[in-house]
Amino acid sequence: MFIVVIDDTKKNQVSAQLLRKEGHVVMVLESAEEAFSFFRGGGTMKPHHAGMVLTDLWMPLGESGIGWIGYDQKKDVHVAKESPFGLVLAIAARNAGVKLVGILTDTDHHADLLVHWAEMLAAPESVRGTPVLDESRRTGTLIFEARYFEREDGSKDWVKLAKLLIGETMPSDE
Repeated sequence: MFIVVIDDTKKNQVSAQLLRKEGHVVMVLESAEEAFSFFRGGGTMKPHHAGMVLTDLWMPLGESGIGWIGYDQKKDVHVAKESPFGLVLAIAARNAGVKLVGILTDTDHHADLLVHWAEMLAAPESVRGTPVLDESRRTGTLIFEARYFEREDGSKDWVKLAKLLIGETMPSDE
């Protein structure tokens, strides 16, 4: 399967390459800007070729200028550091015909209301905080906290997420 992984963190980009050992063709995009270019049809591989898109939720602003506004108490100013580009990229992927989309976030639903809201929309049932998939969701977009998909080195386990979306495994609290 052709899998596109979008993440701005080097260790997560490296761990995405492990999908090749599972027999997948992998394209790693290092920023929201690269992903937006891909979904606009830039490059030789086209979005409709992808069978799966896996993305980080929060990514730095980069050149896009679109930001999530926060408050820096130390400086007493509102600042923009990152945006939930993963949600926009998930929509772009689905619009391009990608059937399986997974979003991993480094924040949890206790610290981030956006993540809590998205988790509720994506998978309202849970087992010990891990969303449950049923067969009707095999063509959906799901969001998970990265702590359920973390490798020993602290990087995201894209292989585990891909297997879950494909239906080879079910989530568990290991």
